[in-house]
Amino acid sequence: MKKFLLFSFTFLSLAAFAQEKSYSERHPRHATVGFGVQFVQPTGEYADRYNGNPIGLSGTFSHPIKQSPFDWGFQFSWNQLGALDQDISVYGGTNALGDSIFNNGTYRVRHNNYRYQGLLRIRPFNGFFQPYAEGLAGIENFSTKTDLSVQNSGGFSSVEDAKVQQSSTSFLYGYALGLRFRTKNAKKVWFDIRYENIQGGKAQYVIPETVTVQNNTDLSYTTGTTKTNRQIIQFGLTFGF
Repeated sequence: MKKFLLFSFTFLSLAAFAQEKSYSERHPRHATVGFGVQFVQPTGEYADRYNGNPIGLSGTFSHPIKQSPFDWGFQFSWNQLGALDQDISVYGGTNALGDSIFNNGTYRVRHNNYRYQGLLRIRPFNGFFQPYAEGLAGIENFSTKTDLSVQNSGGFSSVEDAKVQQSSTSFLYGYALGLRFRTKNAKKVWFDIRYENIQGGKAQYVIPETVTVQNNTDLSYTTGTTKTNRQIIQFGLTFGF
């Protein structure tokens, strides 16, 4: 896959060269904000311990370094690693006769990954087709959180007893290869397709399929502690301003 992506990036860069000069003179480089949907494939020992393909969302800000082919920026990504909802009965006090009241509730377990990374991008061309490459570095957090969603007697629901059951932070670095392209009439809106290769540090995380809930709120689970390497495909839109 890496060889194919490098070949595609080189080919698109050469193809973009012909249409670059006149367009760049009329349309200077500017800052952008992008949003995308991510599809994640764990690799190496991370794939051996974690059995899943997370999905998530990403937001990116980038700014040109003057009118050079380089941009700086930062990216935030959220990936859902797993989820569990279990119906339970929640004690709601007593009625006028002294009988216990139980409300219907849901014990919710959410496993998430949050990434905060800086980027340095080389984007040689500023035309309709814009292949680019990035170096990435930052930190990430793996967390498992729980809460109770309770259906009260008045007909409304409330969220109670929110807790962080497990959390781990580690460093990461990597690279990305991407292509931005736009239609003729959309001068500051680009479609953006990118591939990321992330080398994640050693982190601890809950393995979702091991989670069990007993006695309504007693949580049991197994954790994995490995490097967290992965490959990511992202599809999104980028807006210039």
